[in-house]
Amino acid sequence: MERVRISELLDRYPHQLSGGQQQRVALARAIVFQPPLLLMDEPLSALDRNLREEMQYELKALHRQLHTTIIFVTHDQGEALTMSDRVAVLQAGHLVQLERPREIYERPLNSFVARFLGDTNFIEATVCGNNAGSIEIQTKSGHRLFASASDVPPRGCKLQAMVRPEALEIRAWEGSGVLFGADFIGARLAGRVEREAFVGGFHRYWIRCDDTELCAKVPSSARHSVFAVGDEVAVVIHAKDLLLMLD
Repeated sequence: MERVRISELLDRYPHQLSGGQQQRVALARAIVFQPPLLLMDEPLSALDRNLREEMQYELKALHRQLHTTIIFVTHDQGEALTMSDRVAVLQAGHLVQLERPREIYERPLNSFVARFLGDTNFIEATVCGNNAGSIEIQTKSGHRLFASASDVPPRGCKLQAMVRPEALEIRAWEGSGVLFGADFIGARLAGRVEREAFVGGFHRYWIRCDDTELCAKVPSSARHSVFAVGDEVAVVIHAKDLLLMLD
């Protein structure tokens, strides 16, 4: 009880406990026998957001103290990435991918994992070849993009490329084309802001680039430009952020 910080609640009945306190009681009951493996099935789903975030960090601290393997089941993608040393994604009862949080978020093996672990953009394209170590693809509108992939697909292969909203770079319109730098290759697309939303720490923009709508997340700090509906913008996509989906 001291370990889960509920020693002062000894004289209370269950109905006198808050949701967070009840969760701590459940934890104490689970760990008192020092099990070698602990299964937590959606343990934080009934809590409000602030309490849920607080309990996430408490559970991680508890994990370090117990030296016990914890299998944490959740449908909350952010919670899975925050809590885990490794994330396992299941589809129809089958293990699809098992990886560290950052790797599985940035390098999902297929479109199901990409969609399940967060917001993402998909672009339909055709493989044109290799260029400067990256795979060159062409969208339905004829735009040239550059992407990365674990395997090099054959020329002419039709597939989807994915890029996370926060990986898109939004600038004032300055022309489209291919971008080369000392340590990157990418493309700049012309677009128009169709929708925008302020979401606390970032702005979310929906941008129409010919036949493709891209969603971008841009930090709302003062050093980032703010755009309005109707603004013409340039969307920069770096090859290292655009991943080909071969499924």
